[in-house]
Amino acid sequence: MNLTLNPESSHFLLNDERFTINLPGQYNVMNALAALAVCQALKIDLPAAGKRLTSIERVPGRFEKVNAGQSWQVVIDYAPEPESIRRVYETLELIPHKRIIHVLGSCGGGRDAARQPILGRLAGQNADLVVVTNEDPYDDDPEKIIDRIIAGAEAVGKKLDQNLFRVVDRKEAILKAMQLAESEDIVLLTGKGCEPWMCVANGKKIAWNEHEVAFQAIQQVLKTKV
Repeated sequence: MNLTLNPESSHFLLNDERFTINLPGQYNVMNALAALAVCQALKIDLPAAGKRLTSIERVPGRFEKVNAGQSWQVVIDYAPEPESIRRVYETLELIPHKRIIHVLGSCGGGRDAARQPILGRLAGQNADLVVVTNEDPYDDDPEKIIDRIIAGAEAVGKKLDQNLFRVVDRKEAILKAMQLAESEDIVLLTGKGCEPWMCVANGKKIAWNEHEVAFQAIQQVLKTKV
């Protein structure tokens, strides 16, 4: 497969037909190929299907960019698992940048606690600055989840309160990342994507919109920089 990956788009050949999607990253190409395979099985014209693919400019919560006029980039991606975070970092390498600031947490509710230090290790290895925060603790202790992620980041050399930060409240963590950001940095927010709720103890759900929280945090920081 002839493949070209750009910061804003991807291009590939299939059956001698060139296709373009306005989404970056090899994983988006694989998703597009899966969609085209279904179209082919259903006898849908591939060039016509390709035009529909080209019309897709964003997928909420999947490498979704937030723009409020800032000089740094902000990317939201669900990426709850180690492999999905690796894929996001591969895609970030397509974008020219100075530093990466990663805001992450991990899910509770009986999910695999062993992955939490792995997530911290991945963030510590790939990001210049790491902000560890709450995600969806359910009935688990959010502080213990954060402890495990921080331990993973520290294991690969990150230092607390130097290039590793603990901010339990997710809104405050996102604001902290925007305050740390400088021109040409990338702020990466993972774990929530387009989920409309934050799930906490006793079955309680808190309304959540990661894009809106990030947008407001950027605006707040820009006001202080005027």
